[in-house]
Formats: sequence, structure tokens, C-alpha cells
Amino acid sequence: MDWAGLTAAPTGASGIVTGRRYSALEGGGALIVADDGISLTSPRGRVTVRYADCTLLQVYPDGGRHLVGGDGFTLSVEPTLYGITGAELTRLDAGVPAASVVRMPPRDADRIPQPRKRARNSPPDVPVRRAWFTVLLWVLGIPAVSIGGYTALLAYVATQGPRDHRIAQEDARFLFACMIVSAVFLIPWGLLVRRRKEGRS
Repeated sequence: MDWAGLTAAPTGASGIVTGRRYSALEGGGALIVADDGISLTSPRGRVTVRYADCTLLQVYPDGGRHLVGGDGFTLSVEPTLYGITGAELTRLDAGVPAASVVRMPPRDADRIPQPRKRARNSPPDVPVRRAWFTVLLWVLGIPAVSIGGYTALLAYVATQGPRDHRIAQEDARFLFACMIVSAVFLIPWGLLVRRRKEGRS
């Protein structure tokens, strides 16, 4: 639609501010507070609102802030998600024009965003390992390693030096049977090991 004088609306900020960085408590991303603006980065993109261009700043008693920039971009500052205090947001409050500031009533507790709760005493992002899965790993792993090692040794011995043709055929059949049995244990065991490494069990 360029021929009609229309241009596409921007889908993200062209740049971010340089200032104090507050990492998100979960999900990645960060909040960056500077003297002239504030930026929010996340896996979905980034948004920047300059204080001088802020058309609306909603201030909540719990410390939350909601900014609307002159370009239409919005940005929410939730202290509960970034570990930032009200005192550390004084630059934001001082930089936004007073006419754009709106004091909001208290929010209900269930409307204040909170990070997901973790199990008590469990480290962050550490998957809980199931006992039955560990037992299954051992049940499959011991014969998989034992039979697999025996099969490899048998294959090595069978390929060393000349052998009687009839005995060689019998050894080959026995070796093939060992390989089949090894695969029965090794394949599911390998899949379970990969699943454990990916933290899915």
C-alpha cells in the first residue's frame, strides 16, 4: 500500500535503552531502566518507551507500572516478576510528564502477576526424577551393556585368523543371535537415556 501513502506499523522497538538491567525471574528476558526511557526484552521481542514520549503511565499501589508510548507500544513493569523495587523506579516516575501520570486504585491480589511457585527446597529448573524410570534404566542398562560388550568381543574374536568353514557358519549364526538380543536391550535403553538427559523424566 506504499502507492497510497501508507506504511506498515512497526512490530517492535528499533532500539533499547542503556541502563540498569533486571533479569526476569522466569521465562528469560530483562527489564532495562535508564534516565531517558525503559525497555523490556523477552524471547518474543523487545519494547522501548521513552519517558518524554510516554502518553500514559498508570501507577499501582503495589508498585506495578503500565506505560503507553506515543508510537502505540505498551510496556508493563511488574516488580514481582523482575525483582525491582519502587525506589529503583524513581527515574521512571520523574522522567514521565506529570500530565501523563494516572494513579490507579489497588489491584486484587489475584491480578498481580506472580512467578510460578517451585517445590520447596528444589533447585530452579531441575527436573524431578521418577524412581520407576531410574529402576527401568538399570533393568535395561545392565543387560544392554553386558550383552553388548560380549557381542562386540565375540565379533572381534570371530574375525581373527582363518576358521573352519562349518565352525565359522555356526559362529556367525550365534553372533547374529547375540546382536539381535543386544538390540532388544540397547535400543530402548538408549531412548530412555536420551529422555533422561533432556529432563523429560
